[in-house]
Parts: sequence; structure tokens; C-alpha cells
Amino acid sequence: MALALRLRTALPRGFSTSSTVFSGHNRWSKISKGKGVQDAKKSQLYSRHMTDIIGAARRGGSSDPANNLALSIALRKAKMADVPKDKIEAALTRASSTSTEDALHSSVFEAIGPGSVPMIIECLSNNVNRTSKAVKEILNDRGGRLAPVAYLFDRKGSIIVKPREGATFEHVFELAVDAGAESVEEALSESGTSDGEIEILTEPSQLSKIASSLSSEPHSHVIQSMEFVYIPTDAAVESSSLAQDSDDFAKASTLIQHLRDEPDCVNVWTAGTL
Repeated sequence: MALALRLRTALPRGFSTSSTVFSGHNRWSKISKGKGVQDAKKSQLYSRHMTDIIGAARRGGSSDPANNLALSIALRKAKMADVPKDKIEAALTRASSTSTEDALHSSVFEAIGPGSVPMIIECLSNNVNRTSKAVKEILNDRGGRLAPVAYLFDRKGSIIVKPREGATFEHVFELAVDAGAESVEEALSESGTSDGEIEILTEPSQLSKIASSLSSEPHSHVIQSMEFVYIPTDAAVESSSLAQDSDDFAKASTLIQHLRDEPDCVNVWTAGTL
């Protein structure tokens, strides 16, 4: 089940007087520019993983992954993404720092985008005023505005589980329900396929308890992710579904992508077909 979705001339042939030297310079310019784009994307990826590590450490109250399941997951994801060891260590150091300069603050913005698409924008930064200004500018420049839409979403805890070898869906289902889960379903990709992972929804206050029950011995299922999510209500989905070939769909998609590209933005939750 997908809870919410998270986008980015050949000249006519003719006579050219460009010299070989100029052509080579132009080619290097393109290579340099392309490398710069890739470096920027890589830097943004590292930054997001570092933010996840810091947030998980502080939410879980410990910088020791042995005592903080959310942090353990964040570290595993960072390593899978090839985040350099020094950046991971820097994030852990910052998470345990008591300096006010290192303090991160959560901000949640409610907004309406093109086509009346509601969205919840979650941010984490050390400067709330900077973050607020950046979010408002992105919204104003791309057809969005701040508006109260939280009533169109249900905040839940989400756990993605990979059952241990030999375990069945029924085993995980019974264990999760007994621990207090609200729903247990196969986790489907955007293409509608399943690779055996299971998605569990909980009340926010039960997220850590249920995840620990699933991952601890003797069950030892692998927790792929655990996070708080905003699930759009049926009414929100029906009222904000946009045709994919519509102008509003393109504008809303562009707005959401620009929000996700903002360094302080952690998640953008929306409704409809986006």
C-alpha cells in the first residue's frame, strides 16, 4: 500500500568554424557542469541521511544504535547509500551535542497546492525562521499557499518488515496485531508488485513498542523502516485526484519536487494521484 508519494536542441547540421581547441573546451565545460550536478545530488543525499541519523538519535533518546532501533535503521540505510564514514560519525557527534547551534527543531507546514491538492510539509533545521521563509517562497512562487489541511490526514506510525527466513505473513500478522497494530498488509511498490515485505500501521505512540516486538528475539524480523506518516483520508483523495495530463498535475508535481529539494525539508505528504 502506497501511503503517500514522494519529481525532476540538437542544432541543425551546418557549416561550423569552431576550432578543435574550442570544441575541446566546450566538451570539458559540459563534463564539469555534469559532474557538478552529480556532486550536488550526492551532497543532498548525504545531508538527508545525516539529518535522518540526527533525528532518529534524538527521538530515540540515545546515540547508541544498540539501544535505539530507529537509529540502527537510519545508520543501516546511510551505509547502504554509501554515505562516508566521517559524515556518519559527524552526524552522531552532532546528535549528542548540547550546543544550541547544533539543536534541530521540527516544523510542520500545512498547505494547498495547484488543483487544491492538500499537503503536509515536514522540516527539520537549526533555524526555524529560515525554514519558514524558504517554504513560503517555494509555495508562493509555484501556485501554493499555507492553509489548514491537517484534518484531511491521519498521523500514524508505519513499519516495513521483512520477515525472517521461513516466517509467513500469518505469523507476522498475528504478532503485530497482538502487539497492538491497527493494520497489517503486504507492502506494495508503486508498480503494484510485492517482494515479501509487510507494512504495519500503528498509533504513533505504539510505533517503537511494536517495532521492538517484531525485531527482538525469538522473532527477529528485519525492520526495513519505521517512521511517522500522514495518510490522506478517503475524502481528501477523492477531492484532490488530478488527471495526469492536466496542467494542475504538472504544476503540483513541480511544486512538490521543489519542496523536497529544499535542504531543510524531510517529507512532503500529499493526497490524490500525485
